[in-house]
Amino acid sequence: MLSLKKCTFCGKEIAFGTGTMYIKNNGDISWFCSSKCRKNTLDLKRDYRKYKWAKKGKSEV
Repeated sequence: MLSLKKCTFCGKEIAFGTGTMYIKNNGDISWFCSSKCRKNTLDLKRDYRKYKWAKKGKSEV
């Protein structure tokens, strides 16, 4: 049975047939739901904990 993947940056579940899988040279696999998450992680080197829109990020206080 196929398992649902979660976005590495924001934590949203990725629907089957969508998203992007990125494999680093050391074998780590990253899944991204959108280009927004991919760019924030790979290109801009941002930390998901600083953004409220990321489910894995700060919770509203």
